[in-house]
Amino acid sequence: MADADLSAGERTVLILNPHWKTVLWPFVLLVVVVIVAAVLLIVIPHNRLQGAERIAVGAVAIVIAAIWLVIESAGEHGQLVLNEIPDVEKVQATLFQLVEDEQARLAREDR
Repeated sequence: MADADLSAGERTVLILNPHWKTVLWPFVLLVVVVIVAAVLLIVIPHNRLQGAERIAVGAVAIVIAAIWLVIESAGEHGQLVLNEIPDVEKVQATLFQLVEDEQARLAREDR
């Protein structure tokens, strides 16, 4: 995230990218859904209902992919679970230090 995208008084402290393992299983699931949908489209017999059947296969594949692969917002379930954080001890120490700095700043403002 560029600092230009931040509000006044905000600054970038840590830039953490997701580990490749976090996208592996969703990618594998997407590949399986695409393969199964393709096989079903191939085996649908040629008849006057094939258009509706193919649309149904596509719709089901899209729904399955959307349910299992869409991104969840942090506030959707009231919590945010962070997995596979590189150098987690440094990140935790940085977060604790930021909280302490903010508490000290607020205490100075209250005086």
